[in-house]
Amino acid sequence: MNAGTRLFAYIRHYKFQSLFIKNLLLIVLLVVTPFAAMSVYVFSKMNHAVNNEIGAVSQGSLERIRDVVDAIFRQTDRTAAQFALQAESAVFLLSPDPGNILDNLFKNIYADITKYVHVYDYFDSLYLYSAQTDFVVSNRESGTLAELSDRNWIDAYKGSKSETPVIVARKHSDIYPNYISLVRPVFLGQYDKLGAVVVNIDIEGIGRAIGTSASGAAESVFMIDKKGIVIYSGNPDDFLRRAADVPLLAGVSFDQTGTGIVTLSGTRYVVSTVQSATQEWSYVSMLPLQHYSDRMSALERSSFLLFGAGLLVVLLVSLLITQRTFLPVKRILALIENPDSWMKRTGEPEVRETNELKFIVKNIVKTFDSNRQLQQELERRVAMLDKARSVALQSQINPHFLYNTLEAINWKAMQLTNGKNDVSDMVATLADLMALSKDANRHLVPLATEIEHARRYVDIMKLRFPDKLTVDWELDEGLRSCQVVQLALQPLIENAIEHGIRPARKNGTITVRCKAAGSDLIIEVTDDGIGITSEQAQQMNEKLSRDSGFASEHIGLGNVNQRIKLLFGDNYGVTLTPLPGGGTQVSLWMPRVEQ
Repeated sequence: MNAGTRLFAYIRHYKFQSLFIKNLLLIVLLVVTPFAAMSVYVFSKMNHAVNNEIGAVSQGSLERIRDVVDAIFRQTDRTAAQFALQAESAVFLLSPDPGNILDNLFKNIYADITKYVHVYDYFDSLYLYSAQTDFVVSNRESGTLAELSDRNWIDAYKGSKSETPVIVARKHSDIYPNYISLVRPVFLGQYDKLGAVVVNIDIEGIGRAIGTSASGAAESVFMIDKKGIVIYSGNPDDFLRRAADVPLLAGVSFDQTGTGIVTLSGTRYVVSTVQSATQEWSYVSMLPLQHYSDRMSALERSSFLLFGAGLLVVLLVSLLITQRTFLPVKRILALIENPDSWMKRTGEPEVRETNELKFIVKNIVKTFDSNRQLQQELERRVAMLDKARSVALQSQINPHFLYNTLEAINWKAMQLTNGKNDVSDMVATLADLMALSKDANRHLVPLATEIEHARRYVDIMKLRFPDKLTVDWELDEGLRSCQVVQLALQPLIENAIEHGIRPARKNGTITVRCKAAGSDLIIEVTDDGIGITSEQAQQMNEKLSRDSGFASEHIGLGNVNQRIKLLFGDNYGVTLTPLPGGGTQVSLWMPRVEQ
């Protein structure tokens, strides 16, 4: 009887009590059930991940649109401010009678307006309005305000109280085209309003800039102001409508940034909302999930096919595992049923089984022994690594070691000279300087600590240049607890000595002045040395403003300037000012930070 026939004979004889059937059912239960549950879970998570990915893509697309539109309005504001500052614009706004202005002025203003409109595709028109003459110059039409057909922007101008631009959504002549107008008032002094620059941005131009329109992509993008009025939509009919009256926006909340899924008229949409970074309006994106339906359907079909194939493979594997696990039982049964035949094929079964068992035990022991050796080798290597790390740490320079060494040198110098001397004083002062500088990990220290550090340096320099250096300290005692950049004052004093006092070859005076300027702290170091020219000061200040530092000389100023800018931003740093009659003033600007 062959193996397959014998197996079926066992199944027919024992039926469901057969070990083969029991093992098969157990393996199917233990393998297929978790596989099915895992497949359902994976499919659910995959579907959720796809929806999240769609939402993330929609959110990212809307944020890019937000950035483009915000950039448009920032550029528009800069353009309006630049145009208002031009000489021709100022002459026009200050003239009491436009009839007295030469035609060339009108031509130049018109040419500038035309240039801006042609440069920026989203600009429809630009108005320059004079309040004194009630006259408007534009690339569309010019004349008095009463003569213009488009003047519904004037209320926004009249309601303005400062130079802050006013943005208003409107229609040209209350008809067409649709505009978002930026009205920037122009003031003389603080209270005299001379007129305004009005830049009209075409809604369709915004659509071209962000690449969406009503008939284009499936995504619908809206801009909604704080009053709930639609100020941009790919559908021109939605312009200036209440968001609640637009079918796609019914019931949609746009007050907070986020992504969600809503169902409107039986259609599911991915709704994304972001807030403008510069204006008081929101951006809303409505993307129908049907846009991804083909890909989602393909994903579902692939998932079901994969599940079916996996289930079939699991069943086949379960059957194969059951056969393999039943094989020792089958061999035992074959031995019991026909021991003579088994002996002829394999020899003494007891000896064979015993040898195989010894072989398995021997290999397990060998494996454990190998693992133990590997563990010991790993522990030995880790110990060597810890030892190497300890040696590396011990070899690092310790500020306390330098401080103690300098103290030893100081005492030795005093012993050799039978008392204190200039060398021992300089070493002692340097030791104090090292003690004050040992905490190099701190970026900010109290002003009192920084001044104490600088005084130690000055003491050393006075010993080096006796009777040739005078340092005056003008300090506001109320600022001593303010936090300043560490090691910022000493490089300024060193720069004054090396590049101001020493080249002058005469006695010199350095004045260190600390004072408050509003919310800022100013440290000024002034010397009466050789000074610098205005051109040199301008070149150095330009390099400092670019945060490039200096390649060789004045490297300390560049270092201090860079650290201040890294900590507090580009509005702060170091500046140089030449003084009349010689000398230089180096000013260090930082925000006033209390401890």
